[in-house]
Order: sequence, then C-alpha cells, then structure tokens
Amino acid sequence: QSAQLLPTIHFLSLIDCSQTLTKVTQTLCRQVKENQLNCDAIQTDTIDRCYTQLATIPEINLALIIGPIKSALGLHPWLTRLTEFIMIDSYKQIQTTNSYINIVQRYNQIEQRQGR
Repeated sequence: QSAQLLPTIHFLSLIDCSQTLTKVTQTLCRQVKENQLNCDAIQTDTIDRCYTQLATIPEINLALIIGPIKSALGLHPWLTRLTEFIMIDSYKQIQTTNSYINIVQRYNQIEQRQGR
C-alpha cells in the first residue's frame, strides 16, 4: 500500500517576503562590517545563497493570486522560478472544497516547459 503525499499549503503575504529580504541584507552588512565578506564580492549568487540559508519560505509550485491586481509583486525570483500562477478574481471563487480541488486539477493539467 503506497502512502499518498499531501501538499503543504503556505499562506504568504508581502510582509513574509520582505522580512526575509531584510534579514539577508542585515546578514550581509554584518559580514562586511566584521570583515568576513568584502563588499565588492557581493554578487547575485552571494545573495541567493544567503537567502536560501535564511528563508523559511519554500520554493512555490502553485501561487493563487487573488484579487483585482494580477501581480506577483513582493514574491522574490528565488521563490517563483518554477511557479505556476493562477489568477482568481475573488475569494468567493474558492469557498468550497470542490472549487479548491478544481484549481489543483487545473494545476495538474499544466505542462511545465522548463526551458523547452
């Protein structure tokens, strides 16, 4: 008998992502101040490694953008490089279990191209 893998659901807001980016900035500044890191050595991969170490937010597979503004503003590229975005006009569209299941089924039908 095989065990079913259940999805993990995280509810995120702009504050969650902003706090993590603030921690990354503070960490890198502290390392420069303590001569553990040269300011000129800070590159995109340096920030990426630091972000990965500090982030408590996992990489996002499916994002539901709810509301009239269709934007991923506030979600960092580190989290959304493989994310499928589904836009929903209102919370009213996902008030039942069936509506949520329909969204997950819609996600499962999406072909992820990943560079093809």
